[in-house]
Amino acid sequence: MTRDAVGLDSQLKDMGELDRKQIDDSLAVLNKASGYLRSLLGKELRLRTTPALQFRYDESIARGRYLSSLIDRALEEDSEHGDGADTPDTGDCQEERH
Repeated sequence: MTRDAVGLDSQLKDMGELDRKQIDDSLAVLNKASGYLRSLLGKELRLRTTPALQFRYDESIARGRYLSSLIDRALEEDSEHGDGADTPDTGDCQEERH
């Protein structure tokens, strides 16, 4: 809720296995119903000023899940190819000693 209580921004973080069109359709329905939901909220909470509601999708959970799957896949491929102990050392990361 904003400081002056005139707006409530609700970010939906996890929409399960929905595709982008289904997410957009769901948000459209929620935003269309925001006036009705706002009236219910005002009656239930007995607020002097009921905040306007806005619903948005936050992709951070889905993005994190995708990045995690990439990491898991890379680790799995690494384990299939060995742990890297058999690869020759090219000396790229070694400091020169005198």
